[in-house]
Amino acid sequence: MEMYSSQKAVLEVEYFGEVGTGLGPTLEFYTLLSQELQKVGLGMWRSGLSFDKPSMEIDVDGQLGVKPQESAGVSASGGDKDIIHVPLGLFPRPWPPNADTSDGSQFSKVIEYYRLLGLVMAKALQDGRLLDLPLSELDLHDISSFDVELGTTLQELQALVDISSLGDYVSLVVDATVGTGIMRQLEAFRSGFNQVFDISTLQIFSPYELDYLLCGRRELWKAESLADHIKFDHGYTSKSPAIVHLLEIMGEFTHEQQRAFCQFVTGAPRLPPGGLAVLKPKLTIVRKHSSSMNSTANNGSGPSESADDDLPSVMTCANYLKLPPYSSKGWPWFWNLYGLDPGPAGRP
Repeated sequence: MEMYSSQKAVLEVEYFGEVGTGLGPTLEFYTLLSQELQKVGLGMWRSGLSFDKPSMEIDVDGQLGVKPQESAGVSASGGDKDIIHVPLGLFPRPWPPNADTSDGSQFSKVIEYYRLLGLVMAKALQDGRLLDLPLSELDLHDISSFDVELGTTLQELQALVDISSLGDYVSLVVDATVGTGIMRQLEAFRSGFNQVFDISTLQIFSPYELDYLLCGRRELWKAESLADHIKFDHGYTSKSPAIVHLLEIMGEFTHEQQRAFCQFVTGAPRLPPGGLAVLKPKLTIVRKHSSSMNSTANNGSGPSESADDDLPSVMTCANYLKLPPYSSKGWPWFWNLYGLDPGPAGRP
C-alpha cells in the first residue's frame, strides 16, 4: 500500500496461484484488510462496552496484554474470531501519554497501524472501493456516541457528586478518552491519509455521508425490486423455478445473511451506495449445468434432482453467479458451506 498510495492509477489486486483479477479480488482484498485492522490484539480500538472491564490491559510502560477470556464486543468463534464488534462503531483505544514509542514497542506498532488505516481509507475513497470498517463518529462533546456506559457513568457522577471535587476527574477521563489518549493515533491516521490526498477535502461531507461512501449500503434490499436489478441469462429467466426460489430466499435474508451472500458473489459484504441498482458489473445469474450424467436428461431450465449435489460458483470480478437448477428451495450444500440459513420454510 505504501508503494501505490501516491499513484493516481486505480489499484487492482491479483493473488498468486489464482486466476481471478480485477474488481472481485480487489474488493476481497479491502474486505480482508478491513477485518485484519479490527483485530483486538492490535490495540487500536476500544473493544468492550464495559469501561471498567476492558478486554485489553495496558501496564504503566504502555505494553498491551490481551486477556484470555472473551469480553463484550469481541467475537471468539467462527471466522470473526478476535474481531471487535461494537454496536456504535469502532473508536480509538486510549493509550497513556508515557506509552513507549521506540521502534518495536507495541504503541509504535499501533501508530503504524493507524497510518496504514489512513492510507487504505484514502485509497479506497479515491478508487471508489468499499471497506468493511464501521467507524464511530468522532464527537468530542458526546462520549455516549461511542460508549453509552461510560457516558452514562460520567453524567451520573456529575449529578451525584460535588462538581468542585469531581471536575478534575471527569476532565481527565474525557481527555484520555477523546483527547491526549488518542491524539497520536489520529495524527498518524491523518499522516497516512494525506499521502494519498488532502484529508481537509472531506470537510464537505457529514459523518453519515463518509460512512456511506466508505462502507456502502447497510440497508436490507427490498424483495419486490430484486428482479429489476439482476440479469438472468444463459438458461435462466426471472420465471425459472430455481430463480424464483432464489429471489424468495434473498428477500427473506437477515442482515448477516445478506452480508454473506454479497461477500460470496461480489467479494465485498456490502453493496455500493445505491445498492443492487448501481452495482457494476450488474449481478448476473446463469444456469450451471449439473456435473452428473443425468443432467443430459433435462432439456430445459427447470429443476433437476441431479443438480442438488452441485454447488454454485461465482466470478466475483464480473458479479457472475452460476446457479445449478436445484429441485427445491433448501439447497443445503450451498447454505451450509457459506454459513447461510434459508430458514425452516426453505429447508427440504
